[in-house]
Amino acid sequence: MQTLSLLGDRAGLISLIALSFVLLWGYRRRWALALPVIMAGTGGLQLLAKWAVDRPRPNLAASGYPSGHVLGLVVFFGLVAYLLRTSRASRGWRRLGGGAGAGIVLMVAFSRLYLDAHWLTDVIGGFALGLAYLLLTIWLVETLRRRRMKALSVPPADDLLPAREAPIPA
Repeated sequence: MQTLSLLGDRAGLISLIALSFVLLWGYRRRWALALPVIMAGTGGLQLLAKWAVDRPRPNLAASGYPSGHVLGLVVFFGLVAYLLRTSRASRGWRRLGGGAGAGIVLMVAFSRLYLDAHWLTDVIGGFALGLAYLLLTIWLVETLRRRRMKALSVPPADDLLPAREAPIPA
């Protein structure tokens, strides 16, 4: 369980981000550059939430709520699922990627409970905060993409022609 829990640790997340950066670079460069920024925001959100709540863990260590492991993995694997969903990958790859990501998040969440590192409410809080941040991020990205596409769109051909003057009545 300790090894499994390492995936959500800082070193595990940095490794996943680095691997994803390399894989995305030739495919979607904007996402390759955005992923580390989004995940840094996840870390900031985690620190802010832990500071605001300041609840001890079951083993009486500090900063229990929310589970940072769960929060980070929900955002990371949620972005992976979103990228697979918006890619040209086959339905099978999309399902496999989404299912594997969900499975890893659930196993790490269980490991945090098993290792007595978090209360159940800490893990649920990590899910909720991670999902809220993920949905906000996807909404923001989609809004910016739509605005960019609208700005780049070509006006209809009729708008390019000069306006004809109405004939002057005799």
